[in-house]
Amino acid sequence: TPVNPDNPNGPKLGDYQSETHHTVTETITYTMPDGSQAANKYTKSLNFTRTITVDSVSGDVLTRGDWTGTDGSSFAAVTSPTVTGYTPSESAEAAHTVSGDDKGIQVTVTYTAAEHDFTVTPKTSNGSPVPDTTPTTEKGTTGEPITKTNVPDVLGYTPTFNNEKVPDGDSSVDIVYTPDAQKGTVHFVDKAGETLAPDIDVTGVTNGAVDRTAVRNQIQQIINQQYNLVSDGTGIVFNNVDDDNQDFEVVF
Repeated sequence: TPVNPDNPNGPKLGDYQSETHHTVTETITYTMPDGSQAANKYTKSLNFTRTITVDSVSGDVLTRGDWTGTDGSSFAAVTSPTVTGYTPSESAEAAHTVSGDDKGIQVTVTYTAAEHDFTVTPKTSNGSPVPDTTPTTEKGTTGEPITKTNVPDVLGYTPTFNNEKVPDGDSSVDIVYTPDAQKGTVHFVDKAGETLAPDIDVTGVTNGAVDRTAVRNQIQQIINQQYNLVSDGTGIVFNNVDDDNQDFEVVF
C-alpha cells in the first residue's frame, strides 16, 4: 500500500515495518559445567508499536512517536530451575523494564557441582552388607570421585574403589570393603592349663574362619595319645581388630 495514494510508485507502508513495530526478546540459557544443557532455554518476547510521520514524496521519516508495549513493557523475574546436585550462578534473573529501543536481553546461568549429603552402604565382594554395619550419611561434591575421605571407617575392613562418583542427590552408593588380614595362635592344653603340644600360628581375614588344616592334624595326634577333646576354640571367626594376635585354645 503506498503512503500517498496519489503516488502509487512512491514509498510503501510496508517499507516502514521496522520503524513502527519492534520485538524485544529475553533469552536465558542454562548450562552445566561441561557446557551441556542444564534445563530448557527460557524465552519471552514483548512487542512494541509506534506511529511515525512520513514525507509522502521523499519517503523520509519526519517524526517518530513513543513506543507502546502491546504486552506490557516489563519482563518478570525468572527463577532458575532446580538441578539436583548443582547450584546455579544466580537463583533468579531479575525483572527488567524495556522499551522498543532495546535490542534484547541475553543471559547465561551456569550450574556448578554442589556439596551435599549422600548415603554410603558398606558391602562385601559378594554384595551382602558388611557385618555389624549400617548405611551412613556422608558429604561429597556431585560428580567427584568417592575416596576414603567420604566413606565410613569400618573396623577390620578396607574400602576399595571402582571409579564410584558422588551422586547428584541423596541416593545410596554401595562401596565394597575388603576384609583385612588377621592372625592368631592356637594353644593345645589340658583342663589344668598344661601345654600338650607346640602352638600353631594361624591366619585369616576379618570375620573369616580359621584355617584349621594344621589344627586338625595336631588334635588327632593328641587324641592318639589317649586324650579326649573337651573343646575346640578354633571354630570361631577372626575378630575385626587389626594387629591383634588372637589366642585360640583347644582343651583336652
